[in-house]
Amino acid sequence: MRYGFGTFTICFMVQKRETDGDLPLYQHQLEAILARRRFLDQEAIGAFHRCGLRSLQKSDVSGSTSRKGKPISTPRAGFDLCIPSPLIKRDRQSSAKRIPHFDIKTITAQEQPSKAGRTQHGSKQGSMTGSEHFNYVRSGAYLTISSHLDYLRRQHDCESPGQSLDVDMLDEQVVRAEQNALAYFTNIPGDVARQRSLFEAAERIDAKPKTFYLKASTAKLAYLKQLAVQRDAPDWFFPMLEQLRKAKQDADETARNCRKEQWDYHAQIASGSAEQVYDWLSDLEAYPDLKAEVEWEQGRAGRSQIRFVGELPQGLSPSERHQILTMFCGTLAADGMMVAAAIHQPDRTNDKRNFHIHVDAYDRPAQWLEEHDCWDFEHCVRKNGKNTYPLRQRKVRYPGQSAIIFRQRFIDIVNQVRAGRKEIAEYLPGTYAENGVELTPLEHMGSRAIGLEKRGAIT
Repeated sequence: MRYGFGTFTICFMVQKRETDGDLPLYQHQLEAILARRRFLDQEAIGAFHRCGLRSLQKSDVSGSTSRKGKPISTPRAGFDLCIPSPLIKRDRQSSAKRIPHFDIKTITAQEQPSKAGRTQHGSKQGSMTGSEHFNYVRSGAYLTISSHLDYLRRQHDCESPGQSLDVDMLDEQVVRAEQNALAYFTNIPGDVARQRSLFEAAERIDAKPKTFYLKASTAKLAYLKQLAVQRDAPDWFFPMLEQLRKAKQDADETARNCRKEQWDYHAQIASGSAEQVYDWLSDLEAYPDLKAEVEWEQGRAGRSQIRFVGELPQGLSPSERHQILTMFCGTLAADGMMVAAAIHQPDRTNDKRNFHIHVDAYDRPAQWLEEHDCWDFEHCVRKNGKNTYPLRQRKVRYPGQSAIIFRQRFIDIVNQVRAGRKEIAEYLPGTYAENGVELTPLEHMGSRAIGLEKRGAIT
């Protein structure tokens, strides 16, 4: 194979590949094979695919600087044979063993400081309610034609897989239907609206926060003191500043004892009921510069949803990914949880190997009551002048730390489905050091650095 660059020609010896299975019978099958071979050839000559960009030398740097005062090094057209190819399918840090990403997040009832039906906004509330996240999980499980074409575009390394006949769209429609059927699991009875209503009911009936907190940054202590005096702040605000001063003093003393740099954080300066915190925030509306430095946070509330995200290893078939999903969710259902879960395939914003599971769980057994048109845990009966819930079942409890139990279950199930295949990474609990795997710790690059490296710039 010959590739010409300028006045010189470079030759590569490409090893002959054997085709898997039968020879292609139709044009679209041949096109798909050629597209795959083109991708492998690009890997073989990967350095030459970076010829469009090079990093600036010191003499090329313009007068512009970054926020940190460093010169901005913008890529410029050039050619560098010393830069390794970015066209690889393996991780930067490869190993036959892997610590998987497995995240657990507990969602509690979200409330705001209120009084007489009026509310105060401005805290860091959750991005999605339980029902909204259920919609997200379910919708991400199903492949549409557009999302599937985008996936195939990256799989076959072509702009228009439909037009170039890299795939047979009739065949892909069948494949897409099969993947959709394997991408969802739930033990919640009824249709989609009924399943969603479980998480809506959980948000309604679980305990609401009784206490709310006001917080401010210890870094703004001097500024807030000066501002409070200049603006003639309310009398109740000055004891809060004293609490902020004590919090900063304690933090500075701890830093000195530990021989570390002093650090600032958002410290609690007051606590109260929803009505009291509402009154405080309402009074501060007359002092917008003060209110801008104060934020509120709700106290402890009832748990309305548990969300799991688990990374799936590369190389599994759709049926094997579905097996992992059903086995893991089956353990939660056996414990008594109500579960809705889905397999999400990579979208256009992330790596094409990013298959992962999303699980929404409610940690209380539940049954739908047709005669009352509600779930059993929200069926209310007045008794002795009080609201009682006679059919509500107990929440699921675990001995020890439940997060460790969930993570170990997921790892064991993945390794069971992996069945010792060397081409699929083995999942490990704990850390690399605990498992005797010698790998250099990585530093998070960030989306900007990744984008620059994909375009050939050195970061």
